[in-house]
Amino acid sequence: MAEADIDDLIEIIEKESNIQDIPTTIPMMPVRDVVVFTDMLLPLFVGREKSIKAVEESFEYDRYIFLTAQKDSEIEKPTIDDVYTVGTVGRVQKMIKLPDGRIKALLRQKHWNISKKDLFSKFGLNFWKTPTPKRLPSKMKP
Repeated sequence: MAEADIDDLIEIIEKESNIQDIPTTIPMMPVRDVVVFTDMLLPLFVGREKSIKAVEESFEYDRYIFLTAQKDSEIEKPTIDDVYTVGTVGRVQKMIKLPDGRIKALLRQKHWNISKKDLFSKFGLNFWKTPTPKRLPSKMKP
């Protein structure tokens, strides 16, 4: 790949990764049987009514959505206590409504996030800041 192409790709990634561009309020969706990390391209079949609503509402927020893992995948209607408070913010890249009512969505996860707000509602985001590494002294004193 030419150096100019690499520079263009880095610029596109940096533009897409700008936390300031993410709305301060977005929908949230718990996911089952999957751990979601940043920079994942994640195909999901969405079937629960509230999860479908969260994906559809993401289009009102520039396609941003907050995904968090369910603690117990057997729970059909999770409460705030049934999901982890840490998750990722991503964007819905594509969405297809299937004949059986489910949605097939392709999501691209970008940022770590933490939230303690109401489940399935729009909520405020609190981003973790990357800590500044501290230099250890070159000589440790006993």
